[in-house]
Amino acid sequence: MDAINQPAGSPVAAIVLSVESLDRERRFYQEVIGLEPSETITLDGAAFRRHWGVAEGVTARAVLLSGRSAVGRVLLLEFAGAGRLRVRRPEERRYYGNFSHVFYTADIAGATRTIAARGYPAWTEPTRHEFGTSVGNVTEVVHDGPAGVPINLVQLDGAPDTVVGRMRRFVEAHGTTPTGFTEVASVALVTRDGPAAVRFYCDALGQTILLDEDLEQPETNRFLCLPATARTHVTYTQGGHDFGKVVVSQPLNYDPPDRTGEAVAPNIGFLAMSFIVASIDSTLAAADVCGASLFSAPERISLPGIGECQAALIRVPGSGALAHLVEAS
Repeated sequence: MDAINQPAGSPVAAIVLSVESLDRERRFYQEVIGLEPSETITLDGAAFRRHWGVAEGVTARAVLLSGRSAVGRVLLLEFAGAGRLRVRRPEERRYYGNFSHVFYTADIAGATRTIAARGYPAWTEPTRHEFGTSVGNVTEVVHDGPAGVPINLVQLDGAPDTVVGRMRRFVEAHGTTPTGFTEVASVALVTRDGPAAVRFYCDALGQTILLDEDLEQPETNRFLCLPATARTHVTYTQGGHDFGKVVVSQPLNYDPPDRTGEAVAPNIGFLAMSFIVASIDSTLAAADVCGASLFSAPERISLPGIGECQAALIRVPGSGALAHLVEAS
Protein backbone atom coordinates (compact mmCIF):
# COMPACT_ATOMS: atom_id res chain seq x y z
CA MET A 1 0.00 0.00 0.00
CA ASP A 2 2.68 2.47 -1.04
CA ALA A 3 0.91 5.84 -1.23
CA ILE A 4 3.55 7.25 -3.60
CA ASN A 5 2.96 4.55 -6.19
CA GLN A 6 -0.78 4.27 -5.65
CA PRO A 7 -2.65 5.07 -8.88
CA ALA A 8 -5.38 7.71 -8.95
CA GLY A 9 -8.96 6.59 -8.50
CA SER A 10 -8.39 4.34 -5.46
CA PRO A 11 -8.52 0.76 -6.75
CA VAL A 12 -8.71 -1.96 -4.10
CA ALA A 13 -5.30 -1.71 -2.43
CA ALA A 14 -5.88 -4.85 -0.36
CA ILE A 15 -8.51 -7.27 0.81
CA VAL A 16 -8.62 -7.69 4.59
CA LEU A 17 -9.13 -11.28 5.74
CA SER A 18 -9.47 -12.41 9.34
CA VAL A 19 -7.97 -15.90 9.48
CA GLU A 20 -7.83 -18.82 11.86
CA SER A 21 -4.12 -19.51 11.30
CA LEU A 22 -1.93 -16.69 10.00
CA ASP A 23 0.99 -19.01 9.23
CA ARG A 24 -1.12 -21.49 7.23
CA GLU A 25 -2.95 -18.85 5.21
CA ARG A 26 0.25 -16.87 4.60
CA ARG A 27 1.83 -20.02 3.16
CA PHE A 28 -1.10 -20.44 0.77
CA TYR A 29 -0.90 -16.92 -0.64
CA GLN A 30 2.90 -17.05 -0.71
CA GLU A 31 3.49 -20.57 -2.03
CA VAL A 32 0.44 -21.07 -4.25
CA ILE A 33 -0.48 -17.56 -5.42
CA GLY A 34 3.12 -16.33 -5.30
CA LEU A 35 2.59 -13.11 -3.33
CA GLU A 36 5.47 -11.85 -1.18
CA PRO A 37 4.84 -11.39 2.56
CA SER A 38 5.87 -8.42 4.64
CA GLU A 39 7.28 -8.88 8.09
CA THR A 40 4.64 -10.27 10.45
CA ILE A 41 3.80 -7.78 13.20
CA THR A 42 1.65 -7.84 16.32
CA LEU A 43 -1.09 -5.23 16.60
CA ASP A 44 -2.12 -4.03 20.05
CA GLY A 45 -3.26 -0.98 21.95
CA ALA A 46 -6.39 1.08 22.48
CA ALA A 47 -6.38 2.69 19.02
CA PHE A 48 -6.09 -0.75 17.38
CA ARG A 49 -9.01 -2.09 19.42
CA ARG A 50 -11.21 0.94 18.72
CA HIS A 51 -10.41 0.74 15.01
CA TRP A 52 -11.42 -2.91 14.63
CA GLY A 53 -14.11 -2.84 17.31
CA VAL A 54 -12.64 -5.60 19.47
CA ALA A 55 -12.66 -6.07 23.22
CA GLU A 56 -10.08 -5.05 25.78
CA GLY A 57 -7.04 -7.34 25.71
CA VAL A 58 -7.51 -8.55 22.11
CA THR A 59 -4.40 -8.46 19.91
CA ALA A 60 -3.74 -9.59 16.34
CA ARG A 61 -0.84 -10.88 14.28
CA ALA A 62 -0.79 -9.36 10.80
CA VAL A 63 1.01 -9.75 7.47
CA LEU A 64 0.59 -8.03 4.08
CA LEU A 65 1.17 -10.07 0.92
CA SER A 66 1.98 -8.20 -2.29
CA GLY A 67 2.55 -8.80 -5.98
CA ARG A 68 4.16 -6.49 -8.50
CA SER A 69 2.19 -3.34 -7.62
CA ALA A 70 0.56 -1.47 -4.75
CA VAL A 71 -2.83 -2.82 -5.84
CA GLY A 72 -4.63 -6.09 -5.12
CA ARG A 73 -2.73 -7.11 -2.00
CA VAL A 74 -3.90 -9.45 0.76
CA LEU A 75 -3.86 -8.31 4.40
CA LEU A 76 -4.19 -11.22 6.82
CA LEU A 77 -5.14 -10.69 10.48
CA GLU A 78 -5.18 -13.41 13.12
CA PHE A 79 -7.03 -12.09 16.15
CA ALA A 80 -6.20 -13.69 19.49
CA GLY A 81 -8.83 -15.41 21.58
CA ALA A 82 -11.59 -17.96 21.31
CA GLY A 83 -15.17 -17.55 20.20
CA ARG A 84 -14.50 -16.35 16.65
CA LEU A 85 -17.40 -17.16 14.32
CA ARG A 86 -16.96 -18.12 10.66
CA VAL A 87 -18.69 -15.56 8.47
CA ARG A 88 -19.38 -17.86 5.53
CA ARG A 89 -21.11 -21.22 6.00
CA PRO A 90 -19.51 -23.98 3.87
CA GLU A 91 -22.64 -24.53 1.79
CA GLU A 92 -23.21 -20.86 0.97
CA ARG A 93 -22.51 -19.82 -2.60
CA ARG A 94 -23.46 -16.17 -2.16
CA TYR A 95 -24.34 -13.75 0.63
CA TYR A 96 -24.74 -9.99 1.00
CA GLY A 97 -21.46 -8.28 1.83
CA ASN A 98 -17.83 -8.55 0.72
CA PHE A 99 -17.75 -11.99 -0.82
CA SER A 100 -14.93 -13.21 -3.09
CA HIS A 101 -11.68 -12.27 -4.82
CA VAL A 102 -10.37 -12.91 -8.33
CA PHE A 103 -6.95 -13.84 -9.67
CA TYR A 104 -6.09 -14.01 -13.37
CA THR A 105 -4.07 -16.97 -14.61
CA ALA A 106 -3.01 -18.18 -18.05
CA ASP A 107 -3.38 -21.85 -17.03
CA ILE A 108 -6.69 -22.27 -15.27
CA ALA A 109 -6.64 -26.07 -15.48
CA GLY A 110 -3.26 -26.30 -13.77
CA ALA A 111 -4.13 -23.61 -11.24
CA THR A 112 -7.34 -25.44 -10.33
CA ARG A 113 -5.45 -28.67 -9.68
CA THR A 114 -2.89 -26.86 -7.54
CA ILE A 115 -5.45 -25.07 -5.36
CA ALA A 116 -7.59 -28.20 -4.96
CA ALA A 117 -4.50 -30.13 -3.86
CA ARG A 118 -4.07 -27.64 -0.99
CA GLY A 119 -7.51 -28.58 0.34
CA TYR A 120 -9.63 -25.89 -1.35
CA PRO A 121 -11.98 -27.69 -3.78
CA ALA A 122 -13.50 -26.16 -6.90
CA TRP A 123 -17.26 -25.71 -6.98
CA THR A 124 -17.49 -26.89 -10.60
CA GLU A 125 -15.24 -27.60 -13.56
CA PRO A 126 -13.80 -24.49 -15.27
CA THR A 127 -16.49 -22.90 -17.45
CA ARG A 128 -16.07 -20.78 -20.58
CA HIS A 129 -18.25 -17.68 -20.91
CA GLU A 130 -18.86 -15.74 -24.10
CA PHE A 131 -19.89 -12.15 -23.41
CA GLY A 132 -20.17 -10.87 -26.98
CA THR A 133 -17.89 -9.44 -29.63
CA SER A 134 -17.01 -6.24 -27.77
CA VAL A 135 -16.41 -7.77 -24.31
CA GLY A 136 -14.72 -11.07 -25.17
CA ASN A 137 -14.50 -14.48 -23.55
CA VAL A 138 -13.21 -15.85 -20.25
CA THR A 139 -12.88 -19.22 -18.58
CA GLU A 140 -13.67 -19.23 -14.88
CA VAL A 141 -13.80 -21.45 -11.82
CA VAL A 142 -14.54 -20.77 -8.14
CA HIS A 143 -12.76 -22.48 -5.25
CA ASP A 144 -13.31 -22.44 -1.55
CA GLY A 145 -10.44 -20.40 -0.13
CA PRO A 146 -8.64 -19.50 3.09
CA ALA A 147 -10.92 -18.23 5.86
CA GLY A 148 -13.86 -19.53 3.80
CA VAL A 149 -13.47 -16.69 1.28
CA PRO A 150 -14.15 -17.91 -2.28
CA ILE A 151 -11.36 -17.57 -4.86
CA ASN A 152 -12.45 -16.98 -8.45
CA LEU A 153 -9.83 -17.90 -11.07
CA VAL A 154 -10.18 -16.28 -14.48
CA GLN A 155 -8.38 -17.12 -17.71
CA LEU A 156 -8.64 -14.24 -20.18
CA ASP A 157 -9.50 -15.58 -23.65
CA GLY A 158 -10.77 -12.48 -25.42
CA ALA A 159 -9.66 -11.32 -28.87
CA PRO A 160 -7.16 -8.40 -28.85
CA ASP A 161 -9.75 -5.72 -29.63
CA THR A 162 -12.17 -6.72 -26.84
CA VAL A 163 -12.37 -5.55 -23.23
CA VAL A 164 -11.04 -8.93 -22.10
CA GLY A 165 -8.33 -8.86 -24.74
CA ARG A 166 -7.09 -5.50 -23.49
CA MET A 167 -6.98 -6.90 -19.95
CA ARG A 168 -4.93 -9.85 -21.20
CA ARG A 169 -2.46 -7.53 -22.92
CA PHE A 170 -2.06 -5.60 -19.68
CA VAL A 171 -1.35 -8.81 -17.75
CA GLU A 172 1.20 -9.92 -20.33
CA ALA A 173 2.99 -6.57 -20.11
CA HIS A 174 2.67 -6.31 -16.32
CA GLY A 175 3.79 -9.86 -15.54
CA THR A 176 2.63 -12.37 -12.96
CA THR A 177 3.93 -13.86 -9.75
CA PRO A 178 6.49 -16.70 -9.96
CA THR A 179 3.60 -19.18 -9.72
CA GLY A 180 1.63 -17.63 -12.60
CA PHE A 181 -1.02 -15.52 -10.88
CA THR A 182 -1.76 -11.81 -10.85
CA GLU A 183 -2.45 -9.69 -7.83
CA VAL A 184 -6.12 -9.58 -6.78
CA ALA A 185 -7.69 -8.50 -10.07
CA SER A 186 -11.18 -7.80 -8.75
CA VAL A 187 -13.30 -8.20 -5.64
CA ALA A 188 -17.00 -9.09 -5.50
CA LEU A 189 -19.46 -7.22 -3.33
CA VAL A 190 -23.04 -8.53 -3.14
CA THR A 191 -25.57 -5.77 -2.44
CA ARG A 192 -29.30 -5.11 -2.36
CA ASP A 193 -28.85 -1.70 -3.95
CA GLY A 194 -26.28 -1.75 -6.75
CA PRO A 195 -26.65 1.92 -7.79
CA ALA A 196 -26.03 3.11 -4.23
CA ALA A 197 -22.83 1.07 -3.96
CA VAL A 198 -21.64 2.13 -7.42
CA ARG A 199 -22.22 5.78 -6.52
CA PHE A 200 -19.98 5.35 -3.47
CA TYR A 201 -17.12 3.73 -5.41
CA CYS A 202 -17.33 6.35 -8.17
CA ASP A 203 -18.14 9.55 -6.27
CA ALA A 204 -16.25 8.96 -3.01
CA LEU A 205 -13.30 6.93 -4.33
CA GLY A 206 -13.00 8.30 -7.86
CA GLN A 207 -13.52 5.02 -9.70
CA THR A 208 -15.22 4.72 -13.10
CA ILE A 209 -17.65 2.18 -14.55
CA LEU A 210 -16.03 -0.44 -16.78
CA LEU A 211 -18.89 -2.87 -17.44
CA ASP A 212 -22.59 -2.87 -16.56
CA GLU A 213 -24.86 -5.78 -17.49
CA ASP A 214 -27.26 -8.51 -16.37
CA LEU A 215 -25.95 -12.06 -15.94
CA GLU A 216 -28.51 -14.78 -16.49
CA GLN A 217 -26.81 -17.30 -18.78
CA PRO A 218 -27.35 -20.93 -17.65
CA GLU A 219 -23.60 -21.67 -17.74
CA THR A 220 -22.88 -18.63 -15.56
CA ASN A 221 -25.43 -19.73 -12.97
CA ARG A 222 -24.06 -23.28 -12.99
CA PHE A 223 -20.48 -22.18 -12.40
CA LEU A 224 -21.58 -19.81 -9.61
CA CYS A 225 -23.88 -22.51 -8.17
CA LEU A 226 -26.85 -20.14 -8.31
CA PRO A 227 -30.46 -21.06 -9.12
CA ALA A 228 -30.87 -21.98 -12.79
CA THR A 229 -33.12 -18.98 -13.43
CA ALA A 230 -31.08 -16.49 -11.34
CA ARG A 231 -30.67 -12.97 -12.71
CA THR A 232 -27.84 -10.86 -11.33
CA HIS A 233 -26.95 -7.30 -12.30
CA VAL A 234 -23.21 -6.67 -12.17
CA THR A 235 -21.30 -3.41 -12.44
CA TYR A 236 -17.50 -3.39 -12.63
CA THR A 237 -15.89 -0.25 -11.26
CA GLN A 238 -12.23 0.50 -11.86
CA GLY A 239 -9.86 2.85 -10.07
CA GLY A 240 -6.93 3.80 -12.26
CA HIS A 241 -5.45 0.30 -12.56
CA ASP A 242 -6.40 -2.92 -14.33
CA PHE A 243 -6.28 -4.74 -10.99
CA GLY A 244 -8.20 -3.96 -7.82
CA LYS A 245 -11.55 -3.60 -9.59
CA VAL A 246 -14.83 -3.88 -7.67
CA VAL A 247 -17.63 -6.10 -8.96
CA VAL A 248 -20.91 -4.78 -7.54
CA SER A 249 -23.35 -7.69 -7.77
CA GLN A 250 -27.08 -7.24 -7.16
CA PRO A 251 -29.37 -10.31 -7.09
CA LEU A 252 -32.54 -9.48 -9.02
CA ASN A 253 -34.79 -12.50 -8.46
CA TYR A 254 -33.25 -14.36 -5.51
CA ASP A 255 -32.33 -13.35 -1.97
CA PRO A 256 -29.11 -14.69 -0.39
CA PRO A 257 -28.43 -14.43 3.35
CA ASP A 258 -26.95 -11.26 4.83
CA ARG A 259 -23.57 -11.71 6.56
CA THR A 260 -22.55 -8.07 6.96
CA GLY A 261 -23.38 -8.07 10.66
CA GLU A 262 -21.04 -11.03 11.24
CA ALA A 263 -18.23 -9.86 8.92
CA VAL A 264 -16.45 -7.92 11.67
CA ALA A 265 -13.39 -8.59 13.81
CA PRO A 266 -12.52 -10.94 15.35
CA ASN A 267 -14.74 -13.27 13.29
CA ILE A 268 -13.08 -15.35 10.57
CA GLY A 269 -13.73 -14.31 6.99
CA PHE A 270 -13.69 -11.39 4.58
CA LEU A 271 -13.71 -8.23 6.71
CA ALA A 272 -13.15 -5.35 4.28
CA MET A 273 -11.81 -3.97 1.04
CA SER A 274 -8.99 -1.52 1.76
CA PHE A 275 -8.41 1.68 -0.22
CA ILE A 276 -5.54 4.17 -0.12
CA VAL A 277 -6.91 7.73 -0.20
CA ALA A 278 -5.18 11.10 -0.44
CA SER A 279 -7.26 12.60 2.38
CA ILE A 280 -9.26 10.51 4.79
CA ASP A 281 -11.31 13.50 5.93
CA SER A 282 -12.41 14.52 2.42
CA THR A 283 -13.12 10.88 1.51
CA LEU A 284 -15.28 10.46 4.61
CA ALA A 285 -17.18 13.64 3.73
CA ALA A 286 -17.82 12.38 0.18
CA ALA A 287 -18.79 8.95 1.51
CA ASP A 288 -21.30 10.56 3.88
CA VAL A 289 -22.96 12.32 0.93
CA CYS A 290 -23.22 8.91 -0.78
CA GLY A 291 -24.99 7.42 2.25
CA ALA A 292 -22.10 5.55 3.86
CA SER A 293 -22.09 5.21 7.64
CA LEU A 294 -19.09 5.38 9.95
CA PHE A 295 -18.03 2.12 11.64
CA SER A 296 -14.89 3.42 13.34
CA ALA A 297 -13.57 6.99 13.36
CA PRO A 298 -10.10 7.81 12.00
CA GLU A 299 -7.32 6.46 14.20
CA ARG A 300 -3.54 6.51 14.03
CA ILE A 301 -2.67 2.80 13.76
CA SER A 302 0.06 0.52 12.42
CA LEU A 303 -0.35 -1.83 9.47
CA PRO A 304 2.17 -4.36 8.14
CA GLY A 305 4.04 -3.17 5.06
CA ILE A 306 2.88 0.40 5.72
CA GLY A 307 3.76 1.41 9.26
CA GLU A 308 1.98 4.29 10.97
CA CYS A 309 -1.06 5.57 9.10
CA GLN A 310 -4.47 7.15 9.54
CA ALA A 311 -7.31 4.68 8.98
CA ALA A 312 -11.09 4.48 9.31
CA LEU A 313 -13.79 1.91 8.60
CA ILE A 314 -17.13 2.72 6.96
CA ARG A 315 -20.13 0.71 5.86
CA VAL A 316 -20.74 0.90 2.11
CA PRO A 317 -24.24 2.06 1.14
CA GLY A 318 -26.43 -0.59 -0.45
CA SER A 319 -24.95 -3.52 1.46
CA GLY A 320 -23.37 -2.43 4.74
CA ALA A 321 -20.11 -4.18 3.83
CA LEU A 322 -16.98 -2.66 5.36
CA ALA A 323 -14.55 -0.45 3.46
CA HIS A 324 -11.16 0.27 5.02
CA LEU A 325 -9.84 3.74 4.23
CA VAL A 326 -6.12 4.36 4.70
CA GLU A 327 -4.24 7.64 4.44
CA ALA A 328 -0.55 6.76 4.34
CA SER A 329 2.07 9.47 4.68
